[in-house]
Order: sequence, then structure tokens, then C-alpha cells
Amino acid sequence: MNVQSWQQESVQDEPLATIHGNHLCGIYGTDAGRLDLAVPFLLEGLQKGSVCFLVAPSDVQGDVVQAMKVKRPSLDSDIKAGRLIVSAHQKSPAAQCRFFETAMKKAEDEGVDSFRVVGDMWGLRLLVSAKEMIELGVGFERLIVPRFPVVALCAYDARKFAGVELLDALKDHQDTFKFPMGRTLA
Repeated sequence: MNVQSWQQESVQDEPLATIHGNHLCGIYGTDAGRLDLAVPFLLEGLQKGSVCFLVAPSDVQGDVVQAMKVKRPSLDSDIKAGRLIVSAHQKSPAAQCRFFETAMKKAEDEGVDSFRVVGDMWGLRLLVSAKEMIELGVGFERLIVPRFPVVALCAYDARKFAGVELLDALKDHQDTFKFPMGRTLA
């Protein structure tokens, strides 16, 4: 994705309103749409002092990080300091929850009081079944959301996921319906 063309096309510079505990579903239909969801959400988190996670395949990581650097030139120092943690998905829902639990506990012990997570869910879908995708959502809701001050945005590529999988994603992310749909669709 060419970041300059995204900047020209971007309709969403405002981040999605967030409340700790929200576990949101974003659905996008273009690479620029993915950036419209992820970039403002993560940048606002960094601005507010949150530790932010970008969990995605490496090509998506590169696009999102490049777009974030345009608006936050200090992003490399955020990554180096552990304020932005960029990672691929773990190989199972349980491993993914352990990853978040371990990293968030460590950051809390260091004085961090809030977290943001963007997960590009196609990376996980390449590793696990549709049923296991639901297991991750349930595990995240049960293990991570009640324990940590976190806001999560799970981003689904409408070009890759089946309609029933997108329906399941919406059902599993009921916090999404607290906001105008235009804020979570791109």
C-alpha cells in the first residue's frame, strides 16, 4: 500500500472513540480502509500513553507502521521503548492470550495504565480454523478484558473472510454496536 495515496484517500483521521474494556470489530474492504481503522486508533493510544499492540502479518505490519511514521516521526523510538509492540499472531488462541497477558502484566509492573490492541485477523485465520477464531474472541473477553485496561480493535478483511465468518465476528464483538457503524467500517 502506498502511504501517500492512503493519505490522499483517507476519510478517517479521527480515531474511533474508545472506552476501556471495549472489544471492537472493524471490517474493511481495501488496504486504505485497513489503515483508516488502525492508524488513528494506535496513534491516539500512543498519544495517551498507552502501550499499543499491532498483531498482523508482516506485510500488514509494514504498511501500518509506515503510515504511522508519517504522522508520528518518533515511532521508531516508541517501538524501541516497547510503547508499540509489533507482532505476528501466535499459533493458537491460548498462545495469543498468553502473549497479551504476559506483555500487559510486564508493562503494568512498569507503570503502564492502559493498552490498545489492533489485530488484523486474517493473519490468525491463516493459522487456525474459523471455530478457533471465535475461541480467541471468547478467551480475550474472559482473560484479558476484565484484567487489563484495554481497548481492542479486531480488523477483518471483507475481501478474504467468508460472509458467515464476518457475521460471527460481529456477533462476538458486541461493543461495536455502541458506535456509529461508519466508524468501524472502512
